[in-house]
Amino acid sequence: MSGLLPALLFFTAITGMWQAERRGEELELRLLQDGEGRAVQEFTVPIAMLSGIEGRQIDSGRPAPVSFHFRSEAGTFGFHGSFARSSGAGLYSFSPRPAFVQDLLVFLRAMLGWGQVFDIRFRYRR
Repeated sequence: MSGLLPALLFFTAITGMWQAERRGEELELRLLQDGEGRAVQEFTVPIAMLSGIEGRQIDSGRPAPVSFHFRSEAGTFGFHGSFARSSGAGLYSFSPRPAFVQDLLVFLRAMLGWGQVFDIRFRYRR
């Protein structure tokens, strides 16, 4: 979530690389953003919740190009890349949902006070 908080606070999209492994009817996704291949975030998503991809594309014996999306309460992840033999990789982007960002700012303001929220925004702006 560390890479997501600055993006949410500024209504900006973030991008990076993704890797995935099929685990039954789910994908275990790793989002890489730091340029050194370290996972910034890992989560598992049921394949049925992804739009634009099917199990046969994931399990293809040869690299199959894919483009799919995952919509969450926080925003939309877009994935582009390829899969072969239940493993995939490529590039992703995340676009925050403005209403979620507003709710997050209200929550942070209530929990921390406006001055501290401003300080967080200022630090991540650099």
